[in-house]
Amino acid sequence: MKVAIVVPSIHDGGGVPAVAKYLYDILSIKYQCQLVSVSTSLNDSFSIKLFSPSTWGRGIRVDKSLWEGKEVLNVGAFLTEFESQRYMPRIELTELLNQYDVVQIVSGAPAWAYLAKNVQVPVFLQTATLLKEERKKVIEGAKGLRRLYLQFSTFIGGMIEKKALKVIDVVFVENFWMKEYLAEVLGEHKVLMAPPGVDSVLFIPKEHNSNQHIDNKYIVSVGRFNDKRKNIHLLFEAYSLMSNLNDNTPLLFLAGLSGPSEEDWLYADRLNIRENIRFKKDILDDELVTLLQNAEFFVCSSDEEGFGIAMIEALSCGIPVISTRCGGPETFMRHGINGYLVENNNATELAERMNELSINDNLRFKMGLTARKIVEDEFSNNATSRVFLNKYEEIAVNLNTSKEYL
Repeated sequence: MKVAIVVPSIHDGGGVPAVAKYLYDILSIKYQCQLVSVSTSLNDSFSIKLFSPSTWGRGIRVDKSLWEGKEVLNVGAFLTEFESQRYMPRIELTELLNQYDVVQIVSGAPAWAYLAKNVQVPVFLQTATLLKEERKKVIEGAKGLRRLYLQFSTFIGGMIEKKALKVIDVVFVENFWMKEYLAEVLGEHKVLMAPPGVDSVLFIPKEHNSNQHIDNKYIVSVGRFNDKRKNIHLLFEAYSLMSNLNDNTPLLFLAGLSGPSEEDWLYADRLNIRENIRFKKDILDDELVTLLQNAEFFVCSSDEEGFGIAMIEALSCGIPVISTRCGGPETFMRHGINGYLVENNNATELAERMNELSINDNLRFKMGLTARKIVEDEFSNNATSRVFLNKYEEIAVNLNTSKEYL
């Protein structure tokens, strides 16, 4: 069976491409898989652009590239300057997808499924959140015309999202609130709880007799910190409060595809904590494993997370996680067992939990052992793929290539 895995701008990195890679890896063991990347930017070279007359006559392009050693088919959009157009079906993409037996869309929000409106084979969706939730923090922080534009585009996207849900045959979700919402909209028979897993062979705890020597203790957080949803100001404020509680406060180490903005760094300056913060961009997997293994614990201060791959990787490395109750982490966090969940935007509570773990070596060790066990049992690639593939095969076997089976 041939499966097309469709991803918005896979080359941009982040959580969605990470989930797509996970699905590709587990599905390609049994099925013939092809990655398809669709345009999310006015800068791509595959689309027709209103303000680039040279693209008008050539049409939407389908081109090949490599990503993580895998072939990717890149498909442009019509008038890609406008966000709503990126969700629209186009003949070039429809004809391509109809060559496969199943189309698997991987996206943050369901609006992207509208791409497959005219596809004549079953359409599966792996998703984590809704467009309005994904955009909430960005809209709150925007001003003037940009705020109006974001509100309008989110409203239009929300309308497309409702239509997109009618396209989907099966949806795999990554958290409980999304499962509950979509089960009410689509019916429980169409919604399956299927969070992605982590490579628990790569992300392993440090051996206690390891020769690794760490000069400075540190706390770690991993993410795209230019994303307003990460709420880096909350993390900085909590870290500042923690410093007032603890004379031996460890360093705060940040890593990810993008760092805090200049405004964020100025905020850290005002809190007198900047000299105790480190940032590493574009960290490689082996570096990330070492960084996580040697951290005291991981902190997530987000307002919204569809799942939280970086946190699962930390837990797999045997360190506790402290996270806000931001949607995704509730799927794998066990409060007081493998870390703590705190209320959103509560810097005092976050600081108190951070200090509690920092000063209690035995508690960190105990939580770390449990964290690793939970990942092995429930969130390793082996555990999650087993559930996913069983469901996928069950659905694939019973589906015809026509959507009339419903």
